Amino acid sequence: MSQSGDSHEPVKRRPTFGLATLLVAVTAIAIGIAIWLEWSTTDATAYILVKEAAPDAMAAWAGESGGASAEQNRAFRRTQMETLRSKAILIRALRDQTIMSLGLGNGLGWLEANLRVDNPQDSDIIRITLRDRDPDKAVKVVNAVVDAYFKVVVEEEFRRRDRTEREVDMMYRETQDQILSERESLVKLQQTIGDEAGTSPSVIVKEAEIKRLEGYADQLFKQLMAIRATKRQPSRIQRYGDAIASP
Repeated sequence: MSQSGDSHEPVKRRPTFGLATLLVAVTAIAIGIAIWLEWSTTDATAYILVKEAAPDAMAAWAGESGGASAEQNRAFRRTQMETLRSKAILIRALRDQTIMSLGLGNGLGWLEANLRVDNPQDSDIIRITLRDRDPDKAVKVVNAVVDAYFKVVVEEEFRRRDRTEREVDMMYRETQDQILSERESLVKLQQTIGDEAGTSPSVIVKEAEIKRLEGYADQLFKQLMAIRATKRQPSRIQRYGDAIASP
């Protein structure tokens, strides 16, 4: 007689994972991906030297120091950093044929988010850095940004110097011609009224006008010499070669 009992073999249950365990696993995976992305990216870095402002040439002509203060030099560097990050510079860089061939898509948004411009240790160096998984692309983009900056800022500085020199030189020449004309007019006036001694009111007024013009011409001459001296000076902004990629 077989016995039918209520006893059964124990049922083996599969282990279950709780929500906390799942979160730990997901977090570990995310950290691993972040570490991999960090290790697989490259920094492309370029450097720009921003020298302290030389003594103002006009001040030098006047016998004054005219040098910029430390705060003025810092403010100038901050302005250059803002210019490097500006949309005008970034858009110009993205329009470079080499950069357009990279197919960056929303290049402006990507560049604004990833380009870093800083001034390490408040020195006279500005550092431009771009991080990307493609070192060749990062180098090309950084170089394009620096190229655009120099074309817009530095080359414009030299063009401005040329324009200013031409304008002041023309004003100086016109003033010299005016002085010559006024002197000839003075001689005729003295001959007409017979006042060789220059005591009549009209002669005194004419001589005062000539003296004023001579003072103005002297100021223009000093300004012109100062501009020409400045033109011989290199830009206070200089480039330290092309960008270099480093892990």
